[in-house]
Amino acid sequence: MLLMEFVRRCLDLAYPHKCALCGLLGLDSPCAVCISQMEERVNTWRDPHRTLDQVSYCYFYSGRAAQAVQRLKYSRSTSLAKWMANQMYKFHGHMVQENAIVIPVPIHWTRRNHRGFNQSDLLSEPFGDRVRSNYLKRTRSTPAQAGLSHEERLLNLDGAFSASKEVKGKSVFLIDDVVTSGGTAIECSKALKAQGALQVSVISFCGIT
Repeated sequence: MLLMEFVRRCLDLAYPHKCALCGLLGLDSPCAVCISQMEERVNTWRDPHRTLDQVSYCYFYSGRAAQAVQRLKYSRSTSLAKWMANQMYKFHGHMVQENAIVIPVPIHWTRRNHRGFNQSDLLSEPFGDRVRSNYLKRTRSTPAQAGLSHEERLLNLDGAFSASKEVKGKSVFLIDDVVTSGGTAIECSKALKAQGALQVSVISFCGIT
């Protein structure tokens, strides 16, 4: 035990804890200063075409909040994930009814192997035993959505997901890091409703409206 404590202290000295966003030394990631710079946008909207029943998110996709999404996804700053997930649960966990299920938006296995994780899986952890990661699959790899128009995003993802028959008669809450055009969530919803899901809603860390 003394050796393990010594090793831990040595590692702390060599690699001190710091905020993944601004680099401020300390145990919190993100730090209080960065959190104060995030624009709360506890917002809920409904898709006019009713493909999605409800979309809810915690912060506007800008500044430090957008940086958190990008650092988690592209820089593998997984130290941010727990705080982000807890914020999503704090703001919107009450929406998930007792008989509802929670499904992380999947990524293709090739992207998961490259990145090492699916950020939506990490963001789903506070929802505990309601999570059903295997009920929705990404069946084909697609180019990144960034830089595409709304119409191009929808075409890019057309038919990219398949759902389990286990979703029949269920209310589903998708978990994702950010909702921009809503294209990914819409295609997930189509696959889920094709298998009989009653409602499909989205809870994300960031969003744009």
